Amino acid sequence: AALACVGLIQPPAHAETAMRLKDFEGIEEPEVKCIAATGKFERDKFTNITDAGERTVRMTLRYTPEWWDGDRSNEDKSRQRAEVKGIGPHQKTGDTFEFSTTWRTNPGFHGSDKFCHVFQLKATDGDNGAPLVVLSVLNGTKKVAVRYCSGNARGFTVAREFAWQPGDWQTLRIRITTSTASNGAVLVSVNGDEFQGVKDVAVFRPDATDYRPKWGLYRGI
Repeated sequence: AALACVGLIQPPAHAETAMRLKDFEGIEEPEVKCIAATGKFERDKFTNITDAGERTVRMTLRYTPEWWDGDRSNEDKSRQRAEVKGIGPHQKTGDTFEFSTTWRTNPGFHGSDKFCHVFQLKATDGDNGAPLVVLSVLNGTKKVAVRYCSGNARGFTVAREFAWQPGDWQTLRIRITTSTASNGAVLVSVNGDEFQGVKDVAVFRPDATDYRPKWGLYRGI
């Protein structure tokens, strides 16, 4: 992801821009790797999340049939994570925030039938297990989608699905209005086109009041 930024678009206007790792609130670096032959985890000193220059940060997740990067220090064989989180003020219930990023994957990247999130908006309190909004690479090399999981819903609802090509830069603006009533919204602009998505829907996690963005790679094995 490159040039991640967040703006509160309700008055008073406020915007934050992250151009390097130190601009983010936190970094979630893979600290272990899983060894397939033994099913055990080993500490790993490879730095997966780096500044790449030109206002760009790079998240690397490695996978081979013999071993793969894990999820922070967790001994969980089912997933990998390399994410940065938080810039500027957190979003509260009833706020409208716009999250903008220009991103690409390596040319050989492809989605699978497991989850693969590039962006997440997650609660920091209340029911903060499932993310509220995600940008996900879908199975294959053609489609991504912005989806949301509101209230007691089981699974994600698509706000907007659109084309994606591995290796190509894409600029997204994701405008989210959080609400426990039916006046929330999840709208997406792709490479400057008109915002499209869903309006007049509830957009919240149960008992949550505070939400924080995350960028990077978080995917199932």
